[in-house]
Order: sequence, then structure tokens, then C-alpha cells
Amino acid sequence: MLITNAISHKVYLQGGTRMLDATAFAIASLSCLSLGIVVLFALFTYPLQYDLAYSQIEINRIIIAQTLGANGFSPVMGLLADTHGPHVLGLVSLCSYVVGFLTIIHSYAAHSTYLTMVMGFFFVGIANGCLLCCCTVTCAKSFAKYSTTFALSVPNVMVGLSAVLEVHIVKNVILKTSNDFAPVFKFFLAVMCGASVLAFIGASVANDADRIDEDGYNLGDDELSPLMSSPFMTPSHSVVMSSPLLAAGAAAVVSPDIFRHIDDGLLASPSLDALTLSGFEPRSYAQKARQFFTDPLLYPLIAFFLASVGSSELFLSNMASITASLGEPVEEFDRLLSIHSMASTAARIIIMLTTDYISASPASETSLVRPISRVTIISALTLVAACGHLFLSSSEHAAQHALSIVVSNGILNGVVFTLYPALVVYIWGVEMLGLTWGVFSTMPVLGSLFYNTIYGYDFEAQCVAKDSFGFGNDGMVICSTLTFFVTGVTLLVAGTGLSVLKNKYLAKSIEFF
Repeated sequence: MLITNAISHKVYLQGGTRMLDATAFAIASLSCLSLGIVVLFALFTYPLQYDLAYSQIEINRIIIAQTLGANGFSPVMGLLADTHGPHVLGLVSLCSYVVGFLTIIHSYAAHSTYLTMVMGFFFVGIANGCLLCCCTVTCAKSFAKYSTTFALSVPNVMVGLSAVLEVHIVKNVILKTSNDFAPVFKFFLAVMCGASVLAFIGASVANDADRIDEDGYNLGDDELSPLMSSPFMTPSHSVVMSSPLLAAGAAAVVSPDIFRHIDDGLLASPSLDALTLSGFEPRSYAQKARQFFTDPLLYPLIAFFLASVGSSELFLSNMASITASLGEPVEEFDRLLSIHSMASTAARIIIMLTTDYISASPASETSLVRPISRVTIISALTLVAACGHLFLSSSEHAAQHALSIVVSNGILNGVVFTLYPALVVYIWGVEMLGLTWGVFSTMPVLGSLFYNTIYGYDFEAQCVAKDSFGFGNDGMVICSTLTFFVTGVTLLVAGTGLSVLKNKYLAKSIEFF
């Protein structure tokens, strides 16, 4: 802590709390540049299947274990971040990466049973979840007051860029001269431990900035560096709240992206230049949590998120066996995995740069004549991916259109992890993002458990037992037709349900999502 305090002190003297916010945001974003591993389990399926001779069911159990570690404890991780600071999660991720990767390296070298590999990837999953939560909450705490969508999109964009970069390093550098996968595990051990240390530093700087703000210390705007004149560092709206807890004549200026709910549960309009609430008393964290869990909007959104993320993660995690069952060579899997990563990254970048403009409130000066809501974007792309899954399950020409199916899944994967957090913040506020997004982050566990269980048994029964790689059932190219029929139908329901929810909810809300 002495090191982080020294860093915070030096940065504060140079630019005040705004410079502290920018520094914390930059460090947290940089640490996310290692998190491509979150979406790259497909890299590990080849050595597990061919070097260690694990069955598809065993591999899917490893996938479920990693997902359980990463997302099963998300509410607890978020609660820790909200109540004790996100820096705690940085330390937990460091310890978990060491335990997890050392177990994996030992299991791979000793050709151990899949149960030890399950344990190793479970700890890696915990570390991934802690690191991503730490970075996301740090970025939100330090930068959401200036630009909410940008603050929440950057970590996701970094994850996508990291996936492309790490695929390139693994395929073209580490495995260029040897098929031994042990150096790959050691590479990820070193990178992820370094990222955890960076995340801890960034979160500590963000905590220092919050503490200085609470104590009332700040530097004048004339002492800020030119960096702070960036449009991203200027709040677009402000809400002035008069509180009996404040001294007479004082006012607390906060972003409307931070405080959305008032006591009657309605959403404040961002189109108002100023909103004065007489007699407003801040609610406790427990009261906010209770309102969150009783919000009727929560449960349909969670169900649709589960269907979207579960289906897209299933496709990504099992892309190696999917391409094999389509009769494609290993080289084609490498190409499609890279394309999936690039499509996901491109979607994240486009969402980050354009959403605040194309989805601006109609009352905003920067709004389009006919703005497109975030919910509409998610719904449309979910329906496109649903068509791809249904086509994969029923067409004899699926292999010829594999590229389109991969791209649609990559785009969906990038969009759901970029726009859903923004929706959560706009609806329930950034001050309890750790808990709210933590609850949503448990959905990949249920989705992975449900879809991977179906796929594991479907693959073993229809692909392995019948030796139908590249031929499939009843003349169809893909052999695991049941799995992709189920994912296609659930994606169709999710996309349609989101559209219905948008039309009903937005018609009654003064907020534009």
C-alpha cells in the first residue's frame, strides 16, 4: 500500500483528483489487455483432447468448472468490490492464478486425470472473474462520471484486443516450432500475474481518488494538465441535489448516469439540465440492493442475458469440435478462431465509439432524428445469431457458410458483454455496479452448465459413437443437430422477448435505453 499511496500522492500533486481518475482508468484498462484468456478456452481444447485424450464430456466439465469459478461467485466478488474496494479482488486474482496455473502445468506434464485439470481451471476461473470485476468496477468508479458507456466499454474492448493478440502469440510464436503446450500455460501464468498486480495498483489509486473527494480535498481546474481538457473528462449533464445532510447553500453535483433512481423507483430524466430534490435522503446500500432484487425488470433481462451469453459461449468454447464435425481441418479452426476474435473485438469498438451518439436520448442536443435504443441493437443481433444456429442445425450446406455463422456469434459475444453492463448502470446506477453486474455475471454459469451438458451428450452420442464427423445425422453436415436447434430456439426467444420488453417498458419510461 505504501507504493500505491506514493503513486497516488505524486499523481494528485500533478493534476488533482481528475488526474487520479484518469490514471486509475488507464492502469485498469491496461491490465484488461491480458484477459483474452476469458474468451479463449478453445485454445486449450486441442491439447486436452489429443495430448491428454480427454473425452468431450470431460472437456465440457472442465469448461463448466472454469465458468463456475469465473461467474459463480460474481455477486460475492461484486459485493467485496462495492464494500471493501476493488483492490481486494486484485490480490485474490493473483493468488488464484498462481494456484490454478501451477496445477494445470503439473497435470499436463504428468498426464493426470481430468479431475486435477478441473481443479486447476476452476481456480483460473476464479482469478479471471476477480480480475475482470476489479478492472470493470475500477473503470466505472474512476470514469463513469465523465462518460458511462466509454468507461464500461473499454475493458471489454481490451478483452477483445487481448484475445486477438494472445491467439497470435500462441499460434505464431510459442507453438511455431513445437506442439508442446506447457510453454503456453507458463506464458499465461506470467502474463496474468503481472496483470493482477497492475489491477491492484489501479484500484488502489481509484480508492485514493474517492477518499480525497469524500474528504473535500481537490485542486482547482487551473492546475489541471491539458489532458484533462479532453471531452471525455467533461460530464455531459449534471444533476444538482439539495440534501438536508449538506450545509446550507451547498449542493452535490453528480452525473445522471450515476444516480438514476429516486425514492419512488422511477428513473430521472437525463434531458433535464438540473433537478433539485428537496429533502432527499440517501438510501443505504442494503436498501438499494433490496430495490434491485425486487425490480420486475431484473428477471426477464437476466433470462435473456442467460440465453444470449450461454449460446455464444458454447459456440466459442467448442469451436474446435464444431469445425471438426463439419469436416474442416485443424488449420481452418485456427482461422475461424482468429476471425471470431476479430469480429467480437470490432463489435466492442464500434459499440464503444458510437452508442452514446446513436442511442442518445431524443431530448439530447446530439440525438439522431430517430435514435436507436441499446435494447434494439441487442435484440436484432441476437436474432441474427439465432438464424445462424438454426441454419447450422438444419442445413446440409452449413460448412459452406461457417464463416458467416462464426462472425455472427463473435459479434453477439462482443455486444452482450458491452451493452448489457451499460444497461445495468443506466437502470440501477454505478454506485452498486459490483453487485448488480455480479448477479448478471452468474448467468454464464447456468448457461454453460445447461448448453454444455446438452452438447457433451449430443456430441458423444451422435458424433463419436456413430463416427459421423463431417457427415452428421440424416444427411446433415453437423452431427450435433439437437444442441444447435436448442440454442437457436432460445436465442430466438431472447431476441423476440427483448423486443417486446423494449416496446412495453420504453413506452412507460422517460429514460431512453
